[in-house]
Amino acid sequence: MEARIEVAGLFMGLKPARHVEAENELTIVEARLKGLFKASRVGGDARSPGSTSDPNTTASRRGEFEELQALRIRALTDLVEVEEALGREGRAKRWRQLVSQLREDTA
Repeated sequence: MEARIEVAGLFMGLKPARHVEAENELTIVEARLKGLFKASRVGGDARSPGSTSDPNTTASRRGEFEELQALRIRALTDLVEVEEALGREGRAKRWRQLVSQLREDTA
Protein backbone atom coordinates (compact mmCIF):
# COMPACT_ATOMS: atom_id res chain seq x y z
CA MET A 1 0.00 0.00 0.00
CA GLU A 2 2.93 2.28 0.62
CA ALA A 3 3.95 1.69 -2.99
CA ARG A 4 0.56 2.94 -4.21
CA ILE A 5 0.96 6.10 -2.13
CA GLU A 6 4.41 6.61 -3.63
CA VAL A 7 3.04 6.09 -7.15
CA ALA A 8 0.32 8.65 -6.41
CA GLY A 9 3.02 11.08 -5.31
CA LEU A 10 4.86 10.52 -8.57
CA PHE A 11 1.68 11.23 -10.54
CA MET A 12 1.17 14.43 -8.56
CA GLY A 13 4.76 15.50 -9.21
CA LEU A 14 4.60 15.15 -12.99
CA LYS A 15 4.41 18.23 -15.19
CA PRO A 16 1.54 18.46 -15.91
CA ALA A 17 0.31 16.61 -12.83
CA ARG A 18 -1.88 13.58 -13.38
CA HIS A 19 -4.31 14.07 -10.52
CA VAL A 20 -6.93 11.59 -11.70
CA GLU A 21 -4.39 8.75 -11.72
CA ALA A 22 -3.15 9.83 -8.28
CA GLU A 23 -6.73 9.86 -7.04
CA ASN A 24 -7.24 6.30 -8.32
CA GLU A 25 -4.20 5.01 -6.44
CA LEU A 26 -5.09 6.79 -3.21
CA THR A 27 -8.74 5.70 -3.22
CA ILE A 28 -7.61 2.09 -3.65
CA VAL A 29 -5.42 2.45 -0.55
CA GLU A 30 -8.25 4.09 1.41
CA ALA A 31 -10.76 1.40 0.45
CA ARG A 32 -8.46 -1.48 1.38
CA LEU A 33 -7.42 0.03 4.69
CA LYS A 34 -11.02 0.87 5.53
CA GLY A 35 -11.89 -2.79 4.89
CA LEU A 36 -9.10 -3.95 7.19
CA PHE A 37 -10.30 -1.67 9.98
CA LYS A 38 -13.88 -2.83 9.59
CA ALA A 39 -12.74 -6.45 9.77
CA SER A 40 -10.70 -5.73 12.92
CA ARG A 41 -13.75 -4.26 14.64
CA VAL A 42 -15.46 -7.64 14.51
CA GLY A 43 -12.98 -8.86 17.15
CA GLY A 44 -13.13 -5.80 19.37
CA ASP A 45 -12.78 -2.05 19.60
CA ALA A 46 -11.09 -0.41 16.60
CA ARG A 47 -8.42 1.09 18.85
CA SER A 48 -7.45 -2.33 20.18
CA PRO A 49 -8.21 -4.78 17.38
CA GLY A 50 -8.76 -8.41 18.16
CA SER A 51 -9.02 -10.05 21.52
CA THR A 52 -6.25 -12.08 23.01
CA SER A 53 -4.95 -12.69 26.51
CA ASP A 54 -1.28 -12.57 25.47
CA PRO A 55 0.02 -9.03 26.16
CA ASN A 56 2.86 -9.40 23.63
CA THR A 57 0.43 -10.30 20.86
CA THR A 58 -1.89 -7.47 21.84
CA ALA A 59 0.98 -4.95 21.84
CA SER A 60 2.16 -6.23 18.48
CA ARG A 61 -1.31 -5.95 16.96
CA ARG A 62 -1.71 -2.44 18.36
CA GLY A 63 1.60 -1.48 16.77
CA GLU A 64 0.46 -2.87 13.42
CA PHE A 65 -2.85 -1.07 13.79
CA GLU A 66 -1.09 2.23 14.51
CA GLU A 67 1.16 1.79 11.45
CA LEU A 68 -1.83 1.11 9.22
CA GLN A 69 -3.71 4.04 10.74
CA ALA A 70 -0.74 6.34 9.99
CA LEU A 71 -0.63 5.01 6.43
CA ARG A 72 -4.34 5.67 6.02
CA ILE A 73 -3.96 9.23 7.32
CA ARG A 74 -1.07 9.80 4.91
CA ALA A 75 -3.14 8.55 1.97
CA LEU A 76 -6.11 10.67 2.97
CA THR A 77 -3.96 13.77 3.40
CA ASP A 78 -2.61 13.29 -0.12
CA LEU A 79 -6.15 12.68 -1.33
CA VAL A 80 -7.21 16.06 0.08
CA GLU A 81 -4.46 17.69 -1.98
CA VAL A 82 -5.56 15.84 -5.12
CA GLU A 83 -9.23 16.72 -4.68
CA GLU A 84 -8.36 20.39 -4.15
CA ALA A 85 -6.24 20.36 -7.33
CA LEU A 86 -9.19 18.86 -9.21
CA GLY A 87 -11.52 21.56 -7.85
CA ARG A 88 -13.55 19.14 -5.75
CA GLU A 89 -13.77 21.11 -2.54
CA GLY A 90 -16.69 19.05 -1.21
CA ARG A 91 -14.71 15.82 -1.41
CA ALA A 92 -11.62 17.52 0.01
CA LYS A 93 -13.69 18.69 2.98
CA ARG A 94 -15.03 15.17 3.58
CA TRP A 95 -11.50 13.68 3.53
CA ARG A 96 -10.21 16.45 5.83
CA GLN A 97 -12.95 15.66 8.34
CA LEU A 98 -12.07 11.96 8.22
CA VAL A 99 -8.39 12.75 8.80
CA SER A 100 -9.33 14.86 11.85
CA GLN A 101 -11.55 12.09 13.19
CA LEU A 102 -8.85 9.45 12.71
CA ARG A 103 -6.26 11.62 14.43
CA GLU A 104 -8.61 12.11 17.37
CA ASP A 105 -9.26 8.38 17.59
CA THR A 106 -5.55 7.58 17.70
CA ALA A 107 -4.70 10.29 20.24
